[in-house]
Amino acid sequence: MKAFFLSSGSIFPLTGGRRLREFQILKELSQHLPVRAMCVVSPGEPLPSHPTSKLTDDGFEVEFSFHHADQTPFWREPIERFKPHFAKEFSQDLLKRLKKDAVRGDVLWASRLRMAAYIPEAKKLGLRTVLEEHQIESDVLLDEAFENIRSWRDAVRAIQCARYEKKLTEVAEVVVTASLMDATRVSRISPNSRIQTIPFHLPISEYKYSPCETDAENSRKRIVFIADTDYGPNLQATAWVIEEVFPRLAQALGQKPEFWISTWQKSSHWTDLFRGHVEMKLYRSPDELLQILHECDVVLFPLKEGRGSRIHVLEAMASGIPVVSTGRSVDGLTLRPSYDLFIANDADSITSQLLRLFRDPALRRKTGENARETLETTYSAENHSQPMSEILRSFQVETRSV
Repeated sequence: MKAFFLSSGSIFPLTGGRRLREFQILKELSQHLPVRAMCVVSPGEPLPSHPTSKLTDDGFEVEFSFHHADQTPFWREPIERFKPHFAKEFSQDLLKRLKKDAVRGDVLWASRLRMAAYIPEAKKLGLRTVLEEHQIESDVLLDEAFENIRSWRDAVRAIQCARYEKKLTEVAEVVVTASLMDATRVSRISPNSRIQTIPFHLPISEYKYSPCETDAENSRKRIVFIADTDYGPNLQATAWVIEEVFPRLAQALGQKPEFWISTWQKSSHWTDLFRGHVEMKLYRSPDELLQILHECDVVLFPLKEGRGSRIHVLEAMASGIPVVSTGRSVDGLTLRPSYDLFIANDADSITSQLLRLFRDPALRRKTGENARETLETTYSAENHSQPMSEILRSFQVETRSV
């Protein structure tokens, strides 16, 4: 028996919340079954290459194949523009490869809603199917629609998405979520679905912990936001911090604090838009990210819309640098406010928490220590092998002993 793991785009480099999540799932899945990761890339985009088409790391091995999405005929392009993103980029090439190589009883793991379109065909082939819904798309879209009464397009897309999610979650044998909160959201869409939660987690040992300085004189008044620049709510959150939080902070401190954006993606749009307010810091690995974090006093996650920062919050907590976050940024994570991190949802509250941490280095250090301890006990990758075993055991597939 083997597993086919379907992904939209490459999971490398290992940066960004989606890629980190997919890497952890791949690693756990490969400990039970031989795995082939089948990745869909946009039409005309160069296919990623690897010398052996395999990834071997820490005793696990995954074979990769890359497939172009279908080129849209020119006469269908006007129609395609109205299709929601989660219903685009189907690859007949991937489907042909799946039909050729899969045998009855193999496992197909769709890593996100965009990959769920292959589940009905996989069922016809006799494959056991899993759909991962670690971000419930329709719920996010509904939130955005109700945030602004003028966002009627978001409401239409949310309805489309909910119908699409309902159909495909009902077809999949197991729906995997990343939190109990998301499991509840799925159960509202599809009450009869079998849901298994595999929480967000990190290989904590790979994130070097460094306690904060306890000398108040060493405070650099430097704040960093770990942000994927292709995610719209991150841009909106950054603009909000610059317009609403930093004027308050500068007045209270008597100086303008530094604001860094730590990202793995170059973005000339962000650079041009926030020039003079933000310094962009690129990283290509967890080690490079930690180096950036350890040069700062506080990590800030100011999301007011969407749900895109949860794994990045865990990365920040692993570093030992204290975190200030809106509630939306930590949606679904089980954390203790004022112990593991500080929660604030408006400009005045965020300013107050940042000032408190700037002025109290002992509090910065203690909060970082608490966060690291919580990660090691609650969000360590080593503690989350059981849910994967339960899924595969229910399929009655022959797996490797682990």
